[in-house]
Amino acid sequence: MSGKSSEALLDAVFSRATTHFSTYFPFKGCGQVLRVGATCDLFGGKGEPVAAAPIRVLAVGGHSFTFLALPGHPEGAGRTITFTFVVKGGQLRLQVSAQGKPGLLSEPSLDVGVVTQTWGPYATRGLRSMFTGG
Repeated sequence: MSGKSSEALLDAVFSRATTHFSTYFPFKGCGQVLRVGATCDLFGGKGEPVAAAPIRVLAVGGHSFTFLALPGHPEGAGRTITFTFVVKGGQLRLQVSAQGKPGLLSEPSLDVGVVTQTWGPYATRGLRSMFTGG
């Protein structure tokens, strides 16, 4: 994939991911358009609460968006979580990183694979469905 086509793919995926946010993101509560400064209470895909997971949208742009975990979020208040769309080896990929003091559930969720179970499907099926309709 050339640099220009990689950039075009990133632009298209990022635009769709942030303007149809609740359609593709695995947790609901932020609405369709992701906006800087918005405060959201995240819920699971079927509308059930996700252990009171409030966040604030800190940044949207540059093929990434960043959330600030607010008090009560399982990652721990004050922790930032960044989702970055990249092309590596000719493939679209999602990188998820968190910074700040971990909350009580941060490390255990890594140990039992919750991170992989949540973000793996978003990175594969969710992003792919943006363009296949399924």
